Amino acid sequence: MVDRFEIISLGILIATVVAIIVGPIAAVKITRNMDEERNARERKFDVFRMLMKTRQVRLSPEHVTALNLIELEFYGCTNVTSPYRTYIQHLSSPMPAIEEQIRYFEERHDLFVDLMHAVGKELGYMYDKRELERLSYAPMGWERDENTQRKNAFLLSEILEGKRPFPISSMQIPVDSPFPPPPSIVNSSAEKNSN
Repeated sequence: MVDRFEIISLGILIATVVAIIVGPIAAVKITRNMDEERNARERKFDVFRMLMKTRQVRLSPEHVTALNLIELEFYGCTNVTSPYRTYIQHLSSPMPAIEEQIRYFEERHDLFVDLMHAVGKELGYMYDKRELERLSYAPMGWERDENTQRKNAFLLSEILEGKRPFPISSMQIPVDSPFPPPPSIVNSSAEKNSN
């Protein structure tokens, strides 16, 4: 007959073999899951950081990229994807008549602030919506420079496509100009003085 001691010893042996085989596999699996969760959270923070740093420069490529990543990085988080979809629908809506544009852009701004608030809240930041609106800065020169670049690119595109002529005008040099006159004027002046 089998002794109790032998049964206990056999049980301990089996448990030891299982622990030796399963233990490292379970440890690796747990570590991988923790790493994946940490990486997913870090990607969410990256999206939030990008949105925060470009919230006053909404035409920047970084801002648009961050917006497009929200649905991927916050997949399944309806607290974020719901305001995101509302904001994207508004961005995709046609521009209203001129008299309604002020209200249209105010609504767009409010929807963006709602989205930023939802993303921040999901990540553990308890920002006040008014703070998200007020406490950001972008120099007016940036907007002016962007508008100038956009306008110049549009005009150059029209010139290169043959839709607009290349503007050429003669330049009149003021009499009190610190710059010397062009050669044709110098030559004709010298001829007049010699006569």
